[in-house]
Amino acid sequence: MPLATFANNEGLVDVGGNLFQVGPNSGTAVITAPKSLGAGRIVGGRSTLSNVDLSNEFIGLIQASTGYSASSRVIQTCNDLFQQLLVLAVDPGARTAPADRTPASSPPFRALR
Repeated sequence: MPLATFANNEGLVDVGGNLFQVGPNSGTAVITAPKSLGAGRIVGGRSTLSNVDLSNEFIGLIQASTGYSASSRVIQTCNDLFQQLLVLAVDPGARTAPADRTPASSPPFRALR
């Protein structure tokens, strides 16, 4: 099966569907046998090996997306905790009293004897 080479491959015109035609800057086609004059070679059945397994690619995409979402939530939670710590460090009065202690705004109670 003969192959064609061109002086300027970039001068070929893309007509779609992985097809090209001679353009004004490509030069004339030089018809030659495979593996001569830099034409390369033809290997049967190799184009099917280059196809991508879409199911594996989608699985990888879903895993990456799920991992990104989980990481984003962890970062957001850490950011919220740090913001709360900063508020407590700047304004100690903002602390809430534990459930077993009397809040600071309540009047003191006298112990009964």
